[in-house]
Amino acid sequence: MRKRCDLAYGQTSQKESLVPAYEVRLSCSEVRGKTMRTFCFGFLITLALIPTCFAQQDVKRPDTTPKSLPVVSLDCYASYGTVVGLAPAAYDEIAIDGDNFEKPIPRYRLHVVDNSVLKIIRDPARSALRKEVGKYASEMTRDFTNKHQIVGWKEDVPGGRDLYTVNFDDRLFSVVEIRTAMAKTVTLHVYQCKPSAVAPKAE
Repeated sequence: MRKRCDLAYGQTSQKESLVPAYEVRLSCSEVRGKTMRTFCFGFLITLALIPTCFAQQDVKRPDTTPKSLPVVSLDCYASYGTVVGLAPAAYDEIAIDGDNFEKPIPRYRLHVVDNSVLKIIRDPARSALRKEVGKYASEMTRDFTNKHQIVGWKEDVPGGRDLYTVNFDDRLFSVVEIRTAMAKTVTLHVYQCKPSAVAPKAE
């Protein structure tokens, strides 16, 4: 007897399902041999899985980005600073700490709260100049790999923008100040940090 496997299919109404589904009619009554029967069965299983595949396309992949920051409390002191004028200005000066700048370079204290918020305290020892802000981990760009843990963020300020970067592993902190009005300069301050001698206050 001749081996025969008749297949007919048609698409169901769009009102019945939001994803493509197919109606399958398969006749293998005259099919002989394990090979053809296995083929028929496998084909039916494949078509049955098509709607599931379409439905999974809209499933959002889990966010594997680290949600926590390392527990640190650091005091940061200026290692060096560089200021340069934006073209065509010709101002280029390098200084250590505040030696040759018009105003003293501020110091910083960095403290992580609950592994999720980085508190940045500017001039913690000078009450008149002290300024404190907090940044959530989700607000910062993070590069956490096996080799380093680095975060960075920007702040828009009158006349320009500031860029902050912290390398937790090497205990380095940098501040780039870009001023496009009046002064038209770019200033870089690089800080070396060490564990804070002042115990953080209970949050």
